[in-house]
Amino acid sequence: MEDFNKAVELDPEDAITYNNMGLAQKKLGDMDGSLASFTKSIELDPEYVPPYFNRANVFISKRQYDRALKDLDTVLGLDPEYVYAYQTRGFVLFQEKRFVEAIRDYSKMIELTPENPIGWKNRGVIRQKNGDLKGAVSDLRKSLDVAAPNWHNRRAVESLLEKLQEALRKKNEE
Repeated sequence: MEDFNKAVELDPEDAITYNNMGLAQKKLGDMDGSLASFTKSIELDPEYVPPYFNRANVFISKRQYDRALKDLDTVLGLDPEYVYAYQTRGFVLFQEKRFVEAIRDYSKMIELTPENPIGWKNRGVIRQKNGDLKGAVSDLRKSLDVAAPNWHNRRAVESLLEKLQEALRKKNEE
């Protein structure tokens, strides 16, 4: 942190330094310090996207979802193709049980990065929670299709997929 303090002393108007300092503070567990640094970065350059995204992640860790959503909305207003903002906002909306909106965000993530299995998996999980078993099965299959063979989520997705396929079979037998 000493190096960041020196960098701020040398150039107190550098938004990038404050953003990077906030990342270091977050990594060290100083959430309040990181929030202050990200906020200072935003004050210095309101068009600079990273501190909004980083601050949103701190708000999420503090379960301050309304504040995180506000920052994520700002990120997407400044950069509508910021894929990780859709992923992160989808997560927050899911936590708030706002499934339709979360599905919308993961759909946009998939549109922007169809080869990313996380978007397919997460949308599949939310579709399942929202009662769309066929959509969930389709998305989970697609996540496995696009994922690398050693993808760390593969076994969990395969297990969930088996359960959902069995539930669909039973439902079709009724």
